[in-house]
Amino acid sequence: MSESKAYAMFRMARWPETDGEPICPHCGGEGWTLGNHNQPEYEWWDAENERIIKGKKDKRQFKCKACRKKFTVTSGTLLHSRKLDLRTILIALKLFSEGAKGISAIALANLSDMAYKSSFVLSHKIRESQIKAQLGRQLHGIVEIDGSVYGGYYHQVNERKDRVDLRRLGDITGKKMTMVVARERSHGERVGLSACTIVPHEADSRPFIFDTVDRMASVHADDGSHWDTLRVALNVDQVNHSQRYFDKGVCTNQAESFFSRVDRMEMGTHHHIAGPYLWGYGCDAVWREDHRRETQAEKFDDLLGALLNNTVSRTMKGYWQRHLEGIEANPGLLDCLGSETADADAVAVAKEIVADEGRMTREDVATVFGEEYADRAFGPVDTASSRKWKARRPYAPRKPSVRPEPWSELKKPVGLPSFTP
Repeated sequence: MSESKAYAMFRMARWPETDGEPICPHCGGEGWTLGNHNQPEYEWWDAENERIIKGKKDKRQFKCKACRKKFTVTSGTLLHSRKLDLRTILIALKLFSEGAKGISAIALANLSDMAYKSSFVLSHKIRESQIKAQLGRQLHGIVEIDGSVYGGYYHQVNERKDRVDLRRLGDITGKKMTMVVARERSHGERVGLSACTIVPHEADSRPFIFDTVDRMASVHADDGSHWDTLRVALNVDQVNHSQRYFDKGVCTNQAESFFSRVDRMEMGTHHHIAGPYLWGYGCDAVWREDHRRETQAEKFDDLLGALLNNTVSRTMKGYWQRHLEGIEANPGLLDCLGSETADADAVAVAKEIVADEGRMTREDVATVFGEEYADRAFGPVDTASSRKWKARRPYAPRKPSVRPEPWSELKKPVGLPSFTP
């Protein structure tokens, strides 16, 4: 497929109601075409310098007749400010839609001939569209709910006497998160929908269940005591899994099937799905469950439409350009860098350290600027306590992230549900 055909496909997917004619994303007015969007791409071989030179191509911009603003086919979408060509994006969408367990970012980069960073961001933009697709979803009929724990991996040391017991409260790393899914049972040709959320503990998902499940639905759950509070508004039937998996029509087999897919996504494809992006991987599995009976063409059209019908991503837009924001992670360090007495070469070295490491430690500031600046940024060192021997911590603490929490604007605060029983 040529770039011109890919561009025509993007126009039809972005503005299907006008048969590909542009509509301003700012005011909704009609737009006209600037330049020649059908200009073919061309390139020639520079024998003197032994390189391929590509000819200039049209920017393919539009201009609104009402607000006079310029825009393109991807303006105001999840692909806003893209750098990849449209043909590469379509190839990546086709690869992403195939397979029951998804595709890893590094495999997508190799097959689509793009950089790993580009593949990582594009994959999570697709998952963000899958997250937004399940927001506000209402489940009806028989709804099965269950949870599973992911993350919290800890590499034990060699000597047995030095190993820690993660069952003890003092040795818990705090990295484990629980994925909770609510899934409709399928009836005939209708495929049941699903919705998932990420919470610290399974009991914290009760507000999500209240908001997602219809009041006339019947909820099937395991024998966890925290599900008892759902009875104030929902019809809940529970099964004791220590005795049986199926009890008079009550089971959670569909929810267990969902987690079976997620487990195989982790073991066979992604190898590690825990952490701040766990919600994205969970909604990816939700999308694959909900569209499992569709053809590959239908899945491809759904992903392309979702990318072009959602607004700009707050989390993934400019993802790899935020590394210099690590300077702001250290209180008082900005004063040191902006001081009139600070050497310009030292400031440049500091920015290089932040670009490589993501932040600057006290030792870095002391080496580059001196102890005076280190005391101003981090406070004076307590020499009395620094000489004391300290036991090794059971796990290495994570460095403070300079990026916002992924998809934090889409998450509801943990608390009371939005309904009144």
